Amino acid sequence: MNQDIYIAFSLLREGRTNDGVELLYKKCYAQMYGMAFSVLKDKNDSHDVVHNVVVKLLSLRNENLPHTNELGWLYTVIKNESLDFLKSKTRIVLDDELLSNFK
Repeated sequence: MNQDIYIAFSLLREGRTNDGVELLYKKCYAQMYGMAFSVLKDKNDSHDVVHNVVVKLLSLRNENLPHTNELGWLYTVIKNESLDFLKSKTRIVLDDELLSNFK
């Protein structure tokens, strides 16, 4: 599995975006989802976070992709994206609660 991540990032760095993303989804999705789920504890939110991370990967220039420790880098990005997602969702809930107090 880890080898698949290294190969996927190698493909992305080479500009073979479709192949790299396809490999990430086919071989690495379960692990990426698991990373997100460990933080979020919600299936739908975890799927959303994995999607957001892949979109962010696609927006990076090839030279900005990691050249070593791709798994660690990916774990950190997914963890941070999950935490940001959780903060955003919490903020929305709190905003809704505050608004309901003024009705």
